[in-house]
Amino acid sequence: MPSANSRRSPRIVRVLAVLVGTDAPDLPAHTRVINWQGALIMSPRPWTLETRVHMHNPKTGFTSLCRVAWEGGEEGSTGVYKLGLELLHASPDFWGDDYAPGHDAEAGA
Repeated sequence: MPSANSRRSPRIVRVLAVLVGTDAPDLPAHTRVINWQGALIMSPRPWTLETRVHMHNPKTGFTSLCRVAWEGGEEGSTGVYKLGLELLHASPDFWGDDYAPGHDAEAGA
């Protein structure tokens, strides 16, 4: 796994409401960590590695196609699943003002 210093952009701890889904982003989820290229999300359902999903940020109005880059399994027995999503068409506008490196402590690698 790359170190925090070798990442394309810093990770920032942010809990943001997002919508995710394979055909349309219609399942409520939330982020735990974001960067320009993706997010660690808590999803109401699991997806396998390499699955393409759409993620929508209601705050900015942007939707992006993503790939499941990491599966962290179920969080306890909550029915919520940890997933690492890579934004396939990364844009600094996707997160808007919520992504501001340097204003928070960077999340651990």
